[in-house]
Amino acid sequence: MTAEGIRTQDLRRDFVMGDQVVHALDGVDLEVCEGDFLAVMGPSGSGKSTLLYLLGGLDRPTAGEIWVNGRDIAQLDENALATYRGQEVGFVFQAFHLIPTMTALQNVEFPMIFNRIPPVERRARAITLLERVGLEGRMAHRPTELSGGQQQRVAIARALANDPRIILADEPTGNLDTHTGQEVLDLLTRLNREEGRTIVIVSHDASVTRFATRAVHLLDGKVQGANGE
Repeated sequence: MTAEGIRTQDLRRDFVMGDQVVHALDGVDLEVCEGDFLAVMGPSGSGKSTLLYLLGGLDRPTAGEIWVNGRDIAQLDENALATYRGQEVGFVFQAFHLIPTMTALQNVEFPMIFNRIPPVERRARAITLLERVGLEGRMAHRPTELSGGQQQRVAIARALANDPRIILADEPTGNLDTHTGQEVLDLLTRLNREEGRTIVIVSHDASVTRFATRAVHLLDGKVQGANGE
């Protein structure tokens, strides 16, 4: 593959639990080309979320390499890793993780503060992003005033705030009903196909694979197989 994209080599993450060591990831080799929509499938405890957190720089591996756009992010210092998280990747979580005291508009603006984007530009971009996800009439609402699907749409708009090329989604439909979950997956698909953003989604829901261009399966921290177009 070219320097653009994601590649892991012999990626390992161990956790010490009492007198035992749990191998959450046990030698994962993975390639994600720029513009892929990759579904990482597997049961609970298979290592899916651990993999996503490592790709996003939210955690560090015990061993192995994580190459993103030509850099091994496992070797970055804390400042460089924070910059990577703030500029190159966007996160979407199952539990939304919106700030409850902020409106939808303020939640989307919030990540841009750390990139020192001027207030007027922040506000204009947040409005545009919320319109893009179909929430033009809900910008002044706080999370408790929104449905689960609307909250996840705010979270996706927030993930796009700093215009990352990579979106990492951890069970984004896990707290949603089937219809609303499909709407969220449709939105992620449009971001992939119309804007060329790389999407990596982890899920135990097999229906997610219908939206992805490729799927890999994890079990006990190991890649079991892959399929795709």
